[in-house]
Parts: sequence; structure tokens; C-alpha cells
Amino acid sequence: MKIQAAFRSIALIACLVLPAIVQAQKTSYDFDRTTDFSQFKTFAWVKGTPALEPFLDKRIVASIESQLAARALTRSDGNPDVYVLYHVVLGVQKSVTGFGSGSGPFGWPGDVGSFSARRNDIPVGALVIDLADAAKRELVWRGVGMNEIDVNAKPEKRDAAIDKAVEKILKNFPPKPGR
Repeated sequence: MKIQAAFRSIALIACLVLPAIVQAQKTSYDFDRTTDFSQFKTFAWVKGTPALEPFLDKRIVASIESQLAARALTRSDGNPDVYVLYHVVLGVQKSVTGFGSGSGPFGWPGDVGSFSARRNDIPVGALVIDLADAAKRELVWRGVGMNEIDVNAKPEKRDAAIDKAVEKILKNFPPKPGR
């Protein structure tokens, strides 16, 4: 009986936790409501926290530049309106899956119960994109995206995944007036 109760508890926890692990990329953003984003026309890069993986960093920079260009911002290293920086945080999320068997529904004596569990490590990453007012040197907009990382993906899939992530993070930039 104790094994059945333990199995039910673990199954319930797995049902609650598993959807959080396999959800699609999560994004959020926040911004300074006193900032007039329509005044920003140019940007320059400032060092943030790169991934320390040259190909990944190049993909992120290219994707952010492309998204900012689509929003009519041009790169100007001389006297920019905003500074852009990004931070990459890589980690591992733990996942436990299990299977159990035990006594029947009537709890017949002598039945043998068993349970096996497996811990899985899921690589996850977060990309934070910050924009700071160059004149005031203050953060005015931040977007964050979190997702699982496919370490076995081909370069083309990595490009597409980064482009999709950056597009989703910058979806609400610039914020609409009055928001």
C-alpha cells in the first residue's frame, strides 16, 4: 500500500512538473514607462555576458541586429541613441521520470512492488536583451527568453532557433505608446 501511495504521489508531481519542462519558449519584457522610444534611431553594442561560444555569439548578434533594423534602428558606433547588450545564461534543468508497479488494487499480501526512476539533465538557456538610453546611461527596456537547447542540432536549426527566440523576445519592442 505504501508503494502505491508513493507511486501516486510521484505520478501526480510528474503530471504537474512535466508540462512546465516541455513548454515552448517563455518570454517576458519590461520597460521604463517614462521613455519616449520614438526618439531612438541608432544603436551601438556594449559588452554584456556572451555565451563564450563564438558561433553562438555571432548568431545572436546578427539576429538582434536584423530585428532592430526591422524596427528602423541603424547601427552607429559614433554617437548612438541606445546601447544594446545581451546576456546568455546556460544551465541544466533536472527532470525525474519514473515507473512503478506493486500490489494490485486489493493489496493482496505477498505481492512484490518495485519502482524505478531516472534523472534526466535537460540543457536550458536564457537570453536577455537589454537596451539602455545612451544619454542617460540607464536601462530602458529588457526582454528575456528561456528555452531548452538542442545540443545535437545542425547549424541551420541553431540559426532558425536563435532567430525565432530573438524575434519573440523583441516582439514588444518598441513598446506601444500608452502601455
